[in-house]
Amino acid sequence: MIKLTNLNQIITTLNGTPVADLSQNKTMTYKSALISICELHRPSNPGSGEALRAFDLGLKLLKAEDGLELEKKDIEFLKEIVERSAIFLSVVIGRLLHYLENAINAKVEKK
Repeated sequence: MIKLTNLNQIITTLNGTPVADLSQNKTMTYKSALISICELHRPSNPGSGEALRAFDLGLKLLKAEDGLELEKKDIEFLKEIVERSAIFLSVVIGRLLHYLENAINAKVEKK
């Protein structure tokens, strides 16, 4: 299992300005961005179960406080759908990919 920590950390632009969430009502966090990507994910192969998997991960993220343990395959799936997402600017995609990759690498280093 890999723990995603600091889910409520605010995502910033390259110059450090907080990014607004999709509703423009508050700042975007790793948690809110990942939930949005899970909610709005369109599977590349309809009927593959990918949509349900994204939905289930979105629910887990929604219920999480500031940390969540997931299997490596779930984090790799999140990375895949983040890479294919067209709902955010590149800075958000880049921050999310970096965040997920750091979680995977931190687990590997602890072994």
